[in-house]
Amino acid sequence: MYNLLEIILDIVKVTVPALIVYYTVKTLFGQFLQQQLQKEQSTQRIKQQEMVLPLRLQAYERLSLFCERISPPNLLLRVRPDGLSVAELRVALMMNIQQEYEHNVTQQVYVSEQLWQILKIARDDSVSMIAMGAEQLDPKADARLLAERIFTLLDQRGNTTGLDTALQAIKTEAAGMMSN
Repeated sequence: MYNLLEIILDIVKVTVPALIVYYTVKTLFGQFLQQQLQKEQSTQRIKQQEMVLPLRLQAYERLSLFCERISPPNLLLRVRPDGLSVAELRVALMMNIQQEYEHNVTQQVYVSEQLWQILKIARDDSVSMIAMGAEQLDPKADARLLAERIFTLLDQRGNTTGLDTALQAIKTEAAGMMSN
């Protein structure tokens, strides 16, 4: 019996330290793997941000240009009223705004939903200013009357439009993104 007890004691002497070493190694290795996984995820996030940052900056640039291009004074420089009627100029201006919008619609994936809504309101503000100017004029009249009316409406507003708000929102969001 004494032999059997010694054998069991010897097995316990070897097994207990082996189990302690096993659980210690298992715990340390698990923690090590968890840290490595966190480092890898952090590295991936940084790489992704490095890839997205230039795209987001380009989106802010394009949307700023969009605001400038659909501002009534700039539209009137590109779409000349010479030889057009009020109705023709109104349609040409509205089409130009719509084309600019369609050209830049994909940029919404790079900006906040709030900024995109501000940009849509600014676009609608330009459209409504053109419509308001045209509704007070004879559609067959010389388009220069509509151009003058649009400038008058701008002067009445103090040259502030929804586009000014949109440009400021673009600058604010871009600055916020750069400070993160």
